[in-house]
Amino acid sequence: MADRRQLEAELTKLDARLADERQAVSVVRRQLDSRPLIPAPSVGAAWHPEAHAVTELRAVLAARRSTVSRLEAQRAAVAARLEQAKRLQSASRDAISGASQ
Repeated sequence: MADRRQLEAELTKLDARLADERQAVSVVRRQLDSRPLIPAPSVGAAWHPEAHAVTELRAVLAARRSTVSRLEAQRAAVAARLEQAKRLQSASRDAISGASQ
């Protein structure tokens, strides 16, 4: 029972972190979308002043998306362990009630 509560708490914590990370992805995505389009550089052309900022935002966005993917995988694993704990608890309850009859 304690294990199940611990898994439920872990799932709640992961849900909160996932929501925060998804919000961060949205914020960075909006920042990136608000930047002006940068023309492709031609040979000998100067580096566009916004190019560095856009490159940094793309790197941050990729890192945030990676974090979201990792958290989603962790959440799926915890949810599977929680379901297994629920099934085991239910099976043990059924076995106890069957033995008492």
